[in-house]
Amino acid sequence: MSLKTADQILEDINKAVRAPVGCRVTIAEINNPMVNWVARSGEMPWDATARFELAIARLRKANPIIDWRDIPKAEGHRRMVAKWFSCR
Repeated sequence: MSLKTADQILEDINKAVRAPVGCRVTIAEINNPMVNWVARSGEMPWDATARFELAIARLRKANPIIDWRDIPKAEGHRRMVAKWFSCR
């Protein structure tokens, strides 16, 4: 089984959450041998927040380790990927 990429996880979040237009969703690399990513979002209505929390729990359980190789590491910082939702 191959690892999902950071971009694939972000797309999975997009499909599950249907975040409002203008909302930013970010995933960031963390230094943890059990789970190597964390997600956060901008302000959303309660129903979108509930979908976000459920999606993240499901995705972290199914994909605790993701492939960050295609995402450049900023000097002295961890890797991050963000998406601003601009359409439905």
